[in-house]
Amino acid sequence: MISRRDKGITFYNNGDYQEALDALLALNVVYEEDPETAYFMALSYTQLGDFESAEFYFDIVIRYDIHVLRVFQSSMVLSYIYSITEKYDQAIRLILQVIDEGFESAQLYSTLAYCCHGSGNISKALDYLEKAMELEPDNPNSLNSYGFILAEEGKSTGSAIDFCLKALEQNPEYGAYLDSVGWAYYKNGNIVEAIKFLRRAKEVWPDDEEIERHLRTVESGF
Repeated sequence: MISRRDKGITFYNNGDYQEALDALLALNVVYEEDPETAYFMALSYTQLGDFESAEFYFDIVIRYDIHVLRVFQSSMVLSYIYSITEKYDQAIRLILQVIDEGFESAQLYSTLAYCCHGSGNISKALDYLEKAMELEPDNPNSLNSYGFILAEEGKSTGSAIDFCLKALEQNPEYGAYLDSVGWAYYKNGNIVEAIKFLRRAKEVWPDDEEIERHLRTVESGF
């Protein structure tokens, strides 16, 4: 007979996140003694957008689970939650802890860079993106982020265009990359190319507020 916990995990694996959560919440367990249940509850809350509850259960997994892979995966998702909820300092501490424990990836360094940029530490953001590109030279997100930050800060705007174009080559219809190329051209003084790429970005992602803001800025000075 399938247990309620296994049923909850099956619901989660099938994408039925609320049903998974309902099944797991009905269990009478001490989560510190059953971190696997806490892990799937955290994942379910994440999928449902309840990040505060997800943080609580991921913290239990990280503290008490003896399975290294689950702890690593929990740290990765929790650092992502911290980053998108603008808890940059917490995200940075957690990611650095993961790296200190021997895990290293372009994704980790890119997330670190995003958090450093969000908290205003531009030099650190560029340093971490350089580390990400050392591990994966063709990673489009790292290339795009590096180029965008260079452009945004008015540093080496010619190189900024090159980095953003390399990212765009890998996904020519991705709105964020089109936006970065357009913004880099604008920062480099090439208004005609800037408008061309920003209008393409707007066509692909018509509701994106940053693209709209960039396009207004460029067109107002044309």
